Amino acid sequence: LLHASRLPKSLWAEAAAHIVWLMNRTSTKAVQGMTPFEALYGHKPRLGNVREWGDEVWVHQAGGDKLGARAKKGKWLGYDTESNGSRILFPDTGTI
Repeated sequence: LLHASRLPKSLWAEAAAHIVWLMNRTSTKAVQGMTPFEALYGHKPRLGNVREWGDEVWVHQAGGDKLGARAKKGKWLGYDTESNGSRILFPDTGTI
């Protein structure tokens, strides 16, 4: 993931967390052809809207003036485990 997205190697933990998230939503022999997600929740996960790790995204910024930018460019790193949102890397500041 790091090589394909051309993101820094320091994001290896973010890449590993996304891989585990994906592995929990794909089938495995351990639960007889179901996904671990399906075994836990009783229904198949919806993966139609999952972005590719490291995709370029635009995040809406509240406020601003009429002629100023209202969106900021970032890189998608996966879903946040503590909220109903996504983890976005802003390369210009280096923050997530």
